[in-house]
Amino acid sequence: MKIKVIVVCINSEDDPEFFWCNVQVTEDEYNLGLHYDRAQEQAEAAGYKVLVSFDQHEHAAKQVPDLFMFL
Repeated sequence: MKIKVIVVCINSEDDPEFFWCNVQVTEDEYNLGLHYDRAQEQAEAAGYKVLVSFDQHEHAAKQVPDLFMFL
């Protein structure tokens, strides 16, 4: 299964930034939360310091359109 994950990070200039990616996992891996680990590894490889992650099914993801409208 392909899961969309958003990682809230700190970039190299100490500014908050979003990193997002698609992660391929099995259902068992998803249930264990391994999609977060894989997304965070990708963010770290891109030079970010990871703060928190959430996937497309979580409440925070449902707030993204509202956040866009707020800004």
